[in-house]
Amino acid sequence: MAKVGGEWVLYGLILISILSIAVTAERLYFFLRHSAKMEVLVPALMFKVTKGDLEGAEQVLKKDNSEEARMVLRVLEWRLDGRDALRRILDAVVLERRPILEKGTIFLGTVGNNAPFIGLFGTVLGVVEAFEQLGKGTSAEGAGSMDGVMSAISEALIATAVGILVAIPAVVAYNMLARRAQRVEENVERLCNILIANIERSVERGSREGEKK
Repeated sequence: MAKVGGEWVLYGLILISILSIAVTAERLYFFLRHSAKMEVLVPALMFKVTKGDLEGAEQVLKKDNSEEARMVLRVLEWRLDGRDALRRILDAVVLERRPILEKGTIFLGTVGNNAPFIGLFGTVLGVVEAFEQLGKGTSAEGAGSMDGVMSAISEALIATAVGILVAIPAVVAYNMLARRAQRVEENVERLCNILIANIERSVERGSREGEKK
């Protein structure tokens, strides 16, 4: 492996870079298609739930293609079982969908953390090859030269630079996508709080009307 040098490490880093770009593009497309427009969804949902029209609220959620709407719709199915049941099912739904929201982020985080070390490994292999050429250059046969050694070291250092170049976009993508996933969960929490508050208000209103009668 040492005799081959660091060239194969560069090819590996290029492959990892291509995979990172593919994962990032797929995740961005996912969030672009399946993230809720809260400035539209919240007023539409509020209009229904404030009137006690939970069936209408379900229709609003079903027409929305977002992850938030899909998750809140699952929670709304338990609306007759009380606040505690809604909270428990909310936690369960979030845990169920989290792997889908965070898909690919583990790979990007791993690339961001380890690509510089892979590049450094390629540099070490390149330096080993350079010193081997230096040893040949000092032999009686004179097969190597200092120019060749310096050229080999220069090429070896490129591996470290490429490793850093691969890691930086991966770290940026990881942070961005992790924040997107967190924002989806925050939106679901916000929508469920709206539903729970209005459901409780409807129950209290019904109780008061019953007492008056």
